[in-house]
Amino acid sequence: MPKKKRGSKKDQAMKQNSNSRPSKKQKRGSPASLRSDENVNNTHTRFEQHSQSIAANDDFISLDFGDLPTTDVGDISNSRKRKRLQDDDNDDSEDITMFPWLPFRRSGSSSPRPSVKKILEDEATSLLAYLEPTKAEVRIREYLIHKIRTVINDIEPDVEVEVFGSFSTNLYLPNSDIDVVVQGDLRLRPIARALERSNVCSNPQVIEKASVPVIKFEDSLTGLKVDITLDSDSGINSAKCINKMLRDQPGLRPLTLLVKLFLSLRKHNEVFTGGLGGYAIVCMVMSFLQMHPKVASGEIDPVANIGTLLLEFFQLYGISFQMEELGICVLNRGSYYGKSRNIRSKNGKPVFTIRDPMDRNNDLGMKSYNAIYISKAFKSAYMVMTQRAFELEKMLSQNMLNPNNPNGLQLSIFSRVFYIPRDMANLREAMTDIYTNHLWVNDEAASSFNWETSELP
Repeated sequence: MPKKKRGSKKDQAMKQNSNSRPSKKQKRGSPASLRSDENVNNTHTRFEQHSQSIAANDDFISLDFGDLPTTDVGDISNSRKRKRLQDDDNDDSEDITMFPWLPFRRSGSSSPRPSVKKILEDEATSLLAYLEPTKAEVRIREYLIHKIRTVINDIEPDVEVEVFGSFSTNLYLPNSDIDVVVQGDLRLRPIARALERSNVCSNPQVIEKASVPVIKFEDSLTGLKVDITLDSDSGINSAKCINKMLRDQPGLRPLTLLVKLFLSLRKHNEVFTGGLGGYAIVCMVMSFLQMHPKVASGEIDPVANIGTLLLEFFQLYGISFQMEELGICVLNRGSYYGKSRNIRSKNGKPVFTIRDPMDRNNDLGMKSYNAIYISKAFKSAYMVMTQRAFELEKMLSQNMLNPNNPNGLQLSIFSRVFYIPRDMANLREAMTDIYTNHLWVNDEAASSFNWETSELP
């Protein structure tokens, strides 16, 4: 192999080796605005070289960790306090309830000692299985949409009531809102009054002075949150675009769900509070997959490497990607482009620049003014999860752990940055109870809803 020239600190950070060890000395390159195609191509090439070095071996990321790094990763979850995870058999029962995907290995398994990579992938699969909606949750959501449609069509039979957003793309978390658009000659306040009269909700909030006027309410039966807007095709069109991307890239859905959960736990998933919207998240994940050499070339199955890909996603957008220099485009095979000016939000903070594939003049990241904090959260998650992987490798190599012990937290990597909030778990339990015990039976709309057959495509 020919020797590579030693580059700048910024280039070296972009070209981390396949072990991907975090270091205190890793720093962002100084902000600069790319002014020429040559600079854009150079930065793009650096990212490709970085990705290729990570993907150099068959395991995709090498998890031959060796000695532990000394990085001070700190505590990234200020929203919750929990005891330090111990390396013995005494898991904290209160903590365990926050990690319902554990344990992810069967007790008494006769399989040999797993690699840390396998532990990572097994846990990713287990967490995704937990997030998958149950039949009860799907039907209850469909029934809520049926109730809304019935009430609105009683007011005006000719209007169309359509669903968009995460439910229409199957990218919703268990506690995600439902987005509805009414196409036709109706106003928000009559709709809100009708919904309240029909006991679909109480005290709906009508926000007429927003950039997109909306009705916000909670379903009386389930507590699910709903947003209703009027006469807008943008949400419907973006849902169609997302569904096409999902068909083209099988790894997009599972990786997006994990990123959405990660951001929602840190309150970075709402645009109006400076977070990233669902459409922007999908485009960032899609761009990552498009630009990854082994995914793009078909050399590896992204679905079988979701845990590893999540680490690389955190590494890219938390460490390597220069948001002040590059924009993201997912059209065709995906690309980066240089920002012709230093694009910032209205409050002067740097943002991710994400070109809407349906409208090149629409920047999906412009209003996400907390982008710098989102990037820091990605970086911290990468460092924490990698640190945990190093620890596991050492403990397994020294026979300090029994990999077939039913104790879930002993082997967990994801529990360092993920958990399931109590309100999400409660909502899931409530929806199961409503469905199982037919608590909807007295609703007027229930008689016209087919509980056995899905009403949505």
